[in-house]
Amino acid sequence: MIIIFDLDDTLYREEDFQIGGFKAVSKYLSSLLNLNARKIEKRLNEIVKKDGRGLVFDKFLTENKFYSKSLIKKTILIYRLHKPNIKLYGDAKKIIFKLKKNIYILTDGNKIVQKRKLLALRLNNKIKKSFITHNYGCKYAKPSVYCFKKIKEAEGVAWNEMMYIGDNPKKDFVNLNKKGVQTVRIMRGPYKFEKAESKFDARFKINNLSEIINIINKNHYGKNI
Repeated sequence: MIIIFDLDDTLYREEDFQIGGFKAVSKYLSSLLNLNARKIEKRLNEIVKKDGRGLVFDKFLTENKFYSKSLIKKTILIYRLHKPNIKLYGDAKKIIFKLKKNIYILTDGNKIVQKRKLLALRLNNKIKKSFITHNYGCKYAKPSVYCFKKIKEAEGVAWNEMMYIGDNPKKDFVNLNKKGVQTVRIMRGPYKFEKAESKFDARFKINNLSEIINIINKNHYGKNI
């Protein structure tokens, strides 16, 4: 059985990356706008909570009558390039140690950001390989199975000999289900209470990553762990 993990909110808490990014941006904007950094950070978090992350810096700078395309680009760059203060979930750390490099990571997102996260979590020397879908083009982001197919071909296995563990039923599982991949949904993060149609949801649901060992053993998926 080939084990593949999602990254954000599966192996670590993505909100921790956001917190660090907002701190870095707030510090930069503080001197520029002559505003308190903590107040800026608080407002950024309020915007995210209400409207999501998509245009958070646009909305903040518009509110403060300081909007410009160049400044938006600068704030996004600061956010993306800040040094992440993130760590693996406890269960993620244990399962990665138990599987002993017999795993892959496959994640969407900005390739620079995701690479920095992997480095901060010190994952590159603990896994076989990481796939950041945006390295191959945005069209190959999930739910595309393009990068999964690369793993399948590299390992010489059938689709049903692969397991993918993620958290987002909106995109993580739908096409993998069609292929017969063993899909597992970790019930945490912003999608914890998300209800999904059966075709979009994972075959298995777990609350702790250690449970994937039981799934593998109970269903006789393989002994290579």
